[in-house]
Amino acid sequence: MTHLIPIDRDALRILLREDVLGVVFGILLLGVAFSSLAFYRFNRKAQDPSALFFGCFAGGYGVRLLVTSGILPFLADPIPRDIWIFASSFITYLIPIPIVLFVGTTMPSWRRALRYILWFQIAFAVIGISFDIARRTPFSLGAVNNMFVLMLATAFAIAVIRNKDRSLELRVLNASGVFLCLTAFLANLGSLGMIRIPGNVELLGLLVFLSALGWLVMRRAVHRQQKLATIEKELDIARKIQASILPAKLPNTADIRVAARYLPMAEVAGDFYDFLIVDERHIGILIADVSGHGVPAALIASSVKIAISTQIDHAGDPAAVLTGMNRILRSMKTRGQFVTAAYLYLDLPNKRLRYSSAGHPPLLRMPSAPHPVQTISQNGLALGLSAAAKYTFVELDFEAGDRFLLYTDGLLETHSGGGEMFGERRLIETFESGKSQPIEEAAESLIVTVKRWRPGGAGQEDDLSAVLIEV
Repeated sequence: MTHLIPIDRDALRILLREDVLGVVFGILLLGVAFSSLAFYRFNRKAQDPSALFFGCFAGGYGVRLLVTSGILPFLADPIPRDIWIFASSFITYLIPIPIVLFVGTTMPSWRRALRYILWFQIAFAVIGISFDIARRTPFSLGAVNNMFVLMLATAFAIAVIRNKDRSLELRVLNASGVFLCLTAFLANLGSLGMIRIPGNVELLGLLVFLSALGWLVMRRAVHRQQKLATIEKELDIARKIQASILPAKLPNTADIRVAARYLPMAEVAGDFYDFLIVDERHIGILIADVSGHGVPAALIASSVKIAISTQIDHAGDPAAVLTGMNRILRSMKTRGQFVTAAYLYLDLPNKRLRYSSAGHPPLLRMPSAPHPVQTISQNGLALGLSAAAKYTFVELDFEAGDRFLLYTDGLLETHSGGGEMFGERRLIETFESGKSQPIEEAAESLIVTVKRWRPGGAGQEDDLSAVLIEV
């Protein structure tokens, strides 16, 4: 365990006087590193690792400056001073790695060349650290490292000068990079004893370069946040547009009660429901589910709205409705996406229903009499897959008090924490359990039960939609 020893003010004053720049820059760089890493931690949605690489480089250099200045060895006890010297050596070998990664993220055109430099530096760091440990001597490859830095600085400066990109970001980065290369070149020549350099000129070059990098990171972060804000605003508009294509009013009359629940997985979704109302006693109900999620599915859901709205002339024939919708969706070229759909037509005076579906889960019917829930299926090919698809419908009697449930497969395919699907059996049980509830409460209870099946905080796997009808 490391203990902090009582500070000898005179000794501390001497240390600060000998290398005040190293201490100040070391503390400054640690602050920069903390800020960069915190920024990366709380902005992962942007998926930009440049702040991470920048923070690792600044933190490593800051620690090395504080070790070299003697502050950390002075404050920490009983860690031997040799350990700190070895730590400084290891950091020297490793520190070019994050800066190469950072330059690669900010200058995509250089990534290919930087890839070779990165692998070389990783190999050199492993060899250097291994040599130090094996020979029990820090900086055993210090001279080789100096030569490598000289070559890297020269190559970087030449590449910058020859680069023809004149964007503001690159001009600032190039100018600061050339200045850093110059100071690093001079500092490493001094370390090899070839010239004499007063003070640590590399610190000045590093400060200029880090300031430029920090400006670049912040500039791009602000731009990215603005872009994300624009996207979120556009998604909000898309959500409002999509909400507007859903029926504003449910066809509730003295003969029929309808409750609908629509819970998208993302900002916008591919589920859809609508009604073809011939008159108050002859009503068609459609529910549809577009393959995929998000904006592409939502766009096709808008096409489904167009397709169903043109079918009012034959609303009483479910097969004709699905055939007409399929023809329209095929003409819209949905690029491989398809739509499952179910259509229920209720002839209330004659108490007859007609039902057909296109690749959709079956209709559930709960009789008013004490009989089990009935599944009704009359399936054809999903819409949009083939112009030659054929559809038929089934015709059945119903009684006053019967309830029907149209739904999308998100209800069936919601998984528990153990990976078990909610499934048809639980859906039927939940549907039956709401028999004594008013239809609005039954619809809400159904969706809540499915959501609870999913572990808390896990988020939805699919859009959830359900339409309950009570005669």
